[in-house]
Amino acid sequence: MKETVAFCWRSGQIEFGSGTPPNSLPLLQGTEAEVRAIVGVLARYAYDNVTLLVPGVPEAESDLKAVDAVISFRQQAEQRLEQRRARARARLALTADRYVEAA
Repeated sequence: MKETVAFCWRSGQIEFGSGTPPNSLPLLQGTEAEVRAIVGVLARYAYDNVTLLVPGVPEAESDLKAVDAVISFRQQAEQRLEQRRARARARLALTADRYVEAA
């Protein structure tokens, strides 16, 4: 499957692509469905109700506080990605066990 990267700019704006452009910070990497689902839940919307933002970055008083917000967002996103993948592995294991029992 094609990997997608979520990244953000100093403004807090989140974008998606196949890599991280210069001067942006990576947030999460995975399949497009995984990344968009997780980022869509954790991010907040800008006033236009379209643009996704990393919470705490646009209003950060300094670059250091903005980076702290990005780190927090990234940790939450990576944790959710791991939980999502663990649930998928568990479902696959249950399905495989059912096929073994039926045989």
